[in-house]
Amino acid sequence: MLTMENIFSEISENGGSTPCRKVNEIASRFPEKVAFRDKRFGIWSEISYQSFWEQAQWVGCALNYFGVDRFDKAAVHSENRPEWIIADIGIQSIRAITVGLYPTNPPSEVKYLLGHSESCLLYTSDAADEEDSVDLGGRRII
Repeated sequence: MLTMENIFSEISENGGSTPCRKVNEIASRFPEKVAFRDKRFGIWSEISYQSFWEQAQWVGCALNYFGVDRFDKAAVHSENRPEWIIADIGIQSIRAITVGLYPTNPPSEVKYLLGHSESCLLYTSDAADEEDSVDLGGRRII
C-alpha cells in the first residue's frame, strides 16, 4: 500500500512527477487500462490510457500550431468531461499553463478572467456559444 511517507520520499529523492509524466508512464505501462468512462446519449464509452495520452499529445501539437508557447496561459471553459483533463494534460505537455474556468461563469466574468490571466487561447466545449456571449479580444477559440 502506498503511504504519504512513500510519496514524500519519492518527491525528495526524484523531484516527484508532473501530471504529464505520470500519464505518460501509466500509458506506457498499462496502455489498455481504462482511464475514463463517459456516458453520452445514454451510451457508456471507455478511453484507455494510451488513447488519453495520444489525445493529450494531439492537443499539445495543435496548441503549438496555433502559436501557444512555453509559459503561455490557455484557458479551458467546459463542463466536467474527459476532454477537460485531456486539454489540461495537453496544455501542460507543452509547458504552458492551464487556466480553468467554471462553465457557470457569466460572460462578464469569463471576459475578466481571460484578460486578468493573460490567456492567449480559449479551449471550450461549445465555441458557438462562446463567440456569442464573450468578446474575446483577439484570443483564439479551439
